[in-house]
Amino acid sequence: MNYSDSENIKAQKLLLRKKIKSELEMFAQGEKAAAESETVCRVFLQSDAYRNASAVFAYMNMPSELDVSSVIAAALRDGKNACIPRIEPGTNQMDFFYLDGSLPLEKQTEPGVFQILEPKLSLQKVPLGKFFPENAVILVPGLLFSADGKRLGRGKGFYDRYIAAIPAEKKALLCGTGFSFQLAPDVPVEPHDRRLDCVICGGKMYFSRNDGV
Repeated sequence: MNYSDSENIKAQKLLLRKKIKSELEMFAQGEKAAAESETVCRVFLQSDAYRNASAVFAYMNMPSELDVSSVIAAALRDGKNACIPRIEPGTNQMDFFYLDGSLPLEKQTEPGVFQILEPKLSLQKVPLGKFFPENAVILVPGLLFSADGKRLGRGKGFYDRYIAAIPAEKKALLCGTGFSFQLAPDVPVEPHDRRLDCVICGGKMYFSRNDGV
């Protein structure tokens, strides 16, 4: 479906969010979810995007989201900076914090706003602006993706706002991650929705940049 001429993009987003959330909850209870999570992680870890990254911005998944914990473990093992997000209660602000590779993950995290594990405030916050790391890759979760980098998020705008604050000269690479059924021919987007550089759904990585990675 082509959403470019629609006057009801917001309404379409709401309907799609409800539909995909329900499908995710059902899929996550099955046996394929763990296998697809490992496949996506393997594809990413074998990519130039990962090999060239100095810092990997990952996330602690909701029960219905794709699990990228293997990426976090690999990044720490490979000596890269691994970061996960924290949402400040009562605000729309999301920040990332560096994980300490010398400590178990459970010693560095605690339940957060949505009962997802988040980094403790004792960890170092990733600075935005000129001190944001060079050659970072940001794994971006979502509900629906297209091969040309469009993304439907959960509607809170946390990632859109955070990504907008990263200086363009830092050239952070944005990589969407999802299960195979989360890839769609097209996704409704609004002007503020940031297009991703690449998307991994199932066992394939799709690039929206012309120069590749």
